[in-house]
Amino acid sequence: MIEINLLEKKKPLELPVILGVDFNKVNKKSLLIGYAVYYGLTSVLIPGFKNKNQDVRDEIVQQKAVFNRLKKEVDSFGSLTEVMDAFTKRIEELKSREALVAQVMSNKSNPYKVLRGLSGSLNDDIWFNSLTIDDKKVIKIDGESISFSSVGDFINNVKELEYFIPRNGYSSETFGMKELKETSDQLYGESVTLQSFSIEGKIQSYGDLE
Repeated sequence: MIEINLLEKKKPLELPVILGVDFNKVNKKSLLIGYAVYYGLTSVLIPGFKNKNQDVRDEIVQQKAVFNRLKKEVDSFGSLTEVMDAFTKRIEELKSREALVAQVMSNKSNPYKVLRGLSGSLNDDIWFNSLTIDDKKVIKIDGESISFSSVGDFINNVKELEYFIPRNGYSSETFGMKELKETSDQLYGESVTLQSFSIEGKIQSYGDLE
């Protein structure tokens, strides 16, 4: 008995010829592997490299900006010689100013020791209304006291201070009474008699600052 298969035999899939390449003759497995490699390169690796490359470019731009800023700052100082000259000049100015400040402070501190000595020579019942020291070291004091003897004690005590001891042949009185008179005033609601005095002296030395 003869059987005849009337069904049409299915033909194999034929691939087109592209750019002279007959893909029907190419190994299908190799073709799939190649496609997988191509897909991986185009979809994963190449975009990754592009992103990395962009990061590097951004970093280069930032570093160039920093470099340009620093270069601008350095250029603003001029040459190294000019910078050093300006620095040296500034140091000398500061030294000169320091010496001037020290001199001024020394001059201002000179009367301090004298005033401290005067204060230590006072009794409790004597006070100053005014005190001046001029550039020639002449001191003038106007004040008052309840007791005449307190004024005398004050003058004698000051004469023994090192600042008023005669020096270099100075023969005049270094600290003495110029005027003394009685006045009346109210103290704590009571009328009292006060000794109003004017004293003048010549400072001989400002102590260890001389």
